[in-house]
Amino acid sequence: MNITLDDFGLNKKANSEIYKWTQTKKVDFVSILVNSTSTHEALMLCKKDKNRRYQLGLHFNLIEGKSLCKKNVVPSLVDNKGYFYSLPIFMMRLFLRKIKKEDMLKELQKQYDVIKKSGIQCDHINSHQNIHIFHFIYTQIEGFANKNKIPHIRQLNTIQNRLRNFPIKYVVFMFLYSISSLLFPSNKYRDSSFFENTFHPGTNYD
Repeated sequence: MNITLDDFGLNKKANSEIYKWTQTKKVDFVSILVNSTSTHEALMLCKKDKNRRYQLGLHFNLIEGKSLCKKNVVPSLVDNKGYFYSLPIFMMRLFLRKIKKEDMLKELQKQYDVIKKSGIQCDHINSHQNIHIFHFIYTQIEGFANKNKIPHIRQLNTIQNRLRNFPIKYVVFMFLYSISSLLFPSNKYRDSSFFENTFHPGTNYD
């Protein structure tokens, strides 16, 4: 069973708590949010950890904070100030087919490059609020991961297992997942045996 810590880079508190976890507990993967003011600190903590045993990955984000691309480069993803739409608005735009594949891939490349340019290998991809699992997005993530030889993508079974602790969220998520399957039938999600237990130290998610 793999242990994954999400939201490294979210803020100083999350950085501090995640770093403590990696020093005192078994951790297999840490996922970094790269469009935050605390991203640089998180990367520096990784680089200074000479005994690092966990793998670092991208916590892909399209629903919080500001895009790393200029707003005219990814217009379907951001408002007129260059900020991502909130999760409910993003999902509505996704289902109305207003999210453009090319915009999403540009932002994905930009976020991936933050980790790559730091000199740290990116070993997995997941996403903020698990939006990557919806069919249209998952297809693009899978293609990107294959192209860049990223071995792991967070799977549906991991998300379901976590959300079973939050029944209302679980029902809402599965309802949206079903809609996604109906709207994008050619973008099939392919499950694998990769499985994680996920935690969010320093946040109110757990």
